[in-house]
Amino acid sequence: MGEVAGAGVTGAALIVSRTAGLLVDKPPGIPVATWCPSGTSVVAAAGEAVVHCFLVRNIGSEALITHTLTDTLLGQLFRDVVQTIPPGTARFVTAAAPVTASGVATMTWLAAGPSGRTAASAGVVFFVPTIVLTQSAGASPGCGEGVVLNSVAGAPVTFCFGVQNTGGLTLGLHSATSSLLGSLPVAPVLALGPGASAFFSSSTPISESVRHVITWTAIYVPRSIAAVASAAVTVHVPSIVARLELGAGAGPCSSSLAVTVTVGSRINYCLYVENRGGLPFEWHRVRLPELGVHYDFPYQLTPGATVGFTGTTIVTQSLSPHLRWEVTATGGLLAAANVTGQIIALTPSDLRLTVLLTTAYALRSSAIAPLAGISFTLATPPGNLLQARSSSDGAVHFSNLLPGDYGLDVVRSSLLPGDQILAPALPTTVTVAAGALQTVTIVVTGPAIRQVIYLPAVVK
Repeated sequence: MGEVAGAGVTGAALIVSRTAGLLVDKPPGIPVATWCPSGTSVVAAAGEAVVHCFLVRNIGSEALITHTLTDTLLGQLFRDVVQTIPPGTARFVTAAAPVTASGVATMTWLAAGPSGRTAASAGVVFFVPTIVLTQSAGASPGCGEGVVLNSVAGAPVTFCFGVQNTGGLTLGLHSATSSLLGSLPVAPVLALGPGASAFFSSSTPISESVRHVITWTAIYVPRSIAAVASAAVTVHVPSIVARLELGAGAGPCSSSLAVTVTVGSRINYCLYVENRGGLPFEWHRVRLPELGVHYDFPYQLTPGATVGFTGTTIVTQSLSPHLRWEVTATGGLLAAANVTGQIIALTPSDLRLTVLLTTAYALRSSAIAPLAGISFTLATPPGNLLQARSSSDGAVHFSNLLPGDYGLDVVRSSLLPGDQILAPALPTTVTVAAGALQTVTIVVTGPAIRQVIYLPAVVK
């Protein structure tokens, strides 16, 4: 405790003072514990560090021995501390702590001497610039009354906001910013006294769900102290994204909007919709007429959720299927999404191989005969692998092919030891034209006897 001299009266008695000062105003080189600022009213920014001084003076005729100090701002600083303060002297205690709001901070010092207890109180006033900002949203030109608005996409929305000076100082300079519009047209020079309010509005079309935040800054000019407040509203706009995926054959849908198949092929389609807005949807209307889809059904699709279904059909011609998905939100608000795919249906092509065997062990060295049992693979452009084996007439047939380049190779394990492919060299690439029959002759040289014959042994 710091010490100050003084004089007193008969018995146990004391007087106190509660003062404060900004920490930035403390003289350099003086510790906080030994600096007792003299201010009885202090202007500070919210959260600014302040040095608080609590002084007690013994004005009685006997020593004060035990002490308890409480404060409405800082709480209880100590309790029943033993510290002898002789008559006519004083002590002070300091503490550094921020202030966040305007008001009176009151200390109470309770002391006890030989003849009993005595107490006294004192206060200091703090002025902290503070404001409160409110905001509402409504369909233009109205302001609305709530912080949540359901709106049609693209409709103008009016944001109304008001600022109130909740501190004890006049705020003279002002600015406001919007998370959507940037700087807002408010009166920059406005003498907003304690308790006074000001109101403004701004309108803009809203095309998607948004959380709109306005931030207001007011300045106490003499010390350039800023008071800042924000307020937010949410505008919900019904919004969906539709997705169409197509796939061929027995496989699943791909992520592509386009698929190429042969006429008469079966395709799979997958339809999805995602709720990108802030409202749940209750009713759905789905149309994909080219593929025979006409659905109307109830389903609650919550914000951020996705729903979908799949189907299959046979195509006989090229199509541009157009998906339109419509939804109805709570309150009757509507949203729709469109997406168009492409199905290319081509006349199927065929690839026919003729496998022939030539051997030097035949009656004539040029003798050629059909060769059965030789397997071949065909790599399709999408990456699939087809396989077929030559029949007794040496024929291998790959049918229902799309036009394109195919990788042709022989299954080596189907050849006998000594077999060799004379022509063409394998693997090779075969180009198949749309709607055409492509033929390839495979010539194999090898032994004439294609299988082992076991004869029974005869013992005489």
